[in-house]
Amino acid sequence: MTQLQALNVPEDALSSFLEAEPAHHAEIENVRLLPISTVIEESTRYVPGAYIRPHGYVVFATTHCGDRYCFDLKGAVSRTTVPIVLVSHEMVGEDTTKVELRSLAKQVATDFESFLVAFVAGTLDTTP
Repeated sequence: MTQLQALNVPEDALSSFLEAEPAHHAEIENVRLLPISTVIEESTRYVPGAYIRPHGYVVFATTHCGDRYCFDLKGAVSRTTVPIVLVSHEMVGEDTTKVELRSLAKQVATDFESFLVAFVAGTLDTTP
């Protein structure tokens, strides 16, 4: 949990992970909600997460095609109201700038709770 806090994961997501962290990953309609260990790996070691984290994006879920759902920490209204964006793994590279990334990141939910509601309903946008 300390590692998630160090990544600035929003409070509502921290609470959710504490209460119901997926054992491996939870998948509904080709969207995978990741366990804590994978969130940390995706955001610090794997591409594109390691490239986009310095720009304020923390990966916490993926599509079946490898695109990433992220907390948009720079777009946060508060510690609990953090927009969720979808980022294409094919469009982001080591040299992608903050400005370019901002135009590539597609908002899919206003906050983590809205994301979870759409995830459970199987209605999340999976097209970056």
